[in-house]
Amino acid sequence: MKNTGAICGGVISESQHRKNMKIDIWLDTMAYVMPDEQFKEYQDALKDGRKFMLEYADKLFKKYARSQI
Repeated sequence: MKNTGAICGGVISESQHRKNMKIDIWLDTMAYVMPDEQFKEYQDALKDGRKFMLEYADKLFKKYARSQI
């Protein structure tokens, strides 16, 4: 199954969110949305897992993620 959305409190890219809006406007309601470029950096930092990268991911989230509700 392909990852197409986010559940409560998840983070999703802006482009994926736009695609999901065409399917169902409620699909990402509880998700945070980040611009694509920052979302990619955020994912890479989380996958890296080192402490300073996790801190970087947290900074990206705080600066760029926006709630849908």
